[in-house]
Amino acid sequence: MFMKLHQPPAVFDEVQRSPGLFRHVKIACDASGERGQFCLSGLQPLALMEKASESLAGRVGIIELMPLSQREMDGSAFSAPFLPSLEYVKARSATARPPASLWERIHRGGYPAR
Repeated sequence: MFMKLHQPPAVFDEVQRSPGLFRHVKIACDASGERGQFCLSGLQPLALMEKASESLAGRVGIIELMPLSQREMDGSAFSAPFLPSLEYVKARSATARPPASLWERIHRGGYPAR
């Protein structure tokens, strides 16, 4: 019934909490054959990848997103790619600002707020 109410394209978040969903996604994918019907996401990548690879073998692509960089979190306009050079450090120093609270930044982590 859930899959009938949520026809593709659909995004399902925290899928590791509903392991039975994978079987139904597989059935829907096999019935249609169309690509890109579902986007499955979750915060536990190892558990998610294990369940997805078992249930959706050959039907899934896994993308692991990295945390935001300090520049992204600060909304910095500095966009040069990191290079371990004195020139990079000098250019970055012109726009770099320390966080208001280092401990708050550490505890918050690098992922966007929900």
